[in-house]
Amino acid sequence: MISYFLRHLLVAFRSDRSKIESFNQEFELSLHSWPTDCDSNIHVNTARYFVYMELARFDISLRSGLFSYCRRKKIAPLVLGAKVTYRREIKPFQKVTIKSKILGHDHRFIYFEQRIVSNKGIHAKGYLRVAFYKNGFVDPKVLNDVCQVPYDNHPLPADVKLWIESEDLILAELNQVKD
Repeated sequence: MISYFLRHLLVAFRSDRSKIESFNQEFELSLHSWPTDCDSNIHVNTARYFVYMELARFDISLRSGLFSYCRRKKIAPLVLGAKVTYRREIKPFQKVTIKSKILGHDHRFIYFEQRIVSNKGIHAKGYLRVAFYKNGFVDPKVLNDVCQVPYDNHPLPADVKLWIESEDLILAELNQVKD
C-alpha cells in the first residue's frame, strides 16, 4: 500500500507539466518496476499492470488540469470496465513505458487504450472505460470543455465496440441479481 501512494507522489512530482495540446495525441509515461511489484514468480504481478495504467491516466489528468478540477468539484473518476490481454512478463527493475490514448467517448464513458511496452515489445494491452461521477454521471464532453483541450471524438474501433457490448451484457445481468 505504501508503494502505491509513493508511486502516485513520484508521478505527481516528476510529471511532465507541459500542457497537453490535444486529447487525440498518444501519451507516454515511463517507469521501472520495483521488487515490491513482483510476486513469488519474480515478475510483476498482473494486478500491478493496472496500477501502471492508473499512473499513466493520473499523469494525463495532472497535465490536462482535469485532476485539480475534479478535486475542486468533488467529481470522482471511476474505472467501470477493463479488459487486459497479457503478452509477456515484466521483470524486477525493468523499464517500461505506458502508452495511452483516448479512443473516444459516449454520453457516459471515456474509452482508453493503454499498452505497456519495453524494448522487448508489448507486455500488455488494455481497454478501459472511465466515468466521472458526482450525484450521477457527468457527461465527458463537459470535462473536455473545462480542460480547454481540443478533442475530436472518433468512432470506436470494432473490437472495442464488441467489448462494450459484452460489458453491457454483464452489467444487465448484475443489475438483475439481488444482493
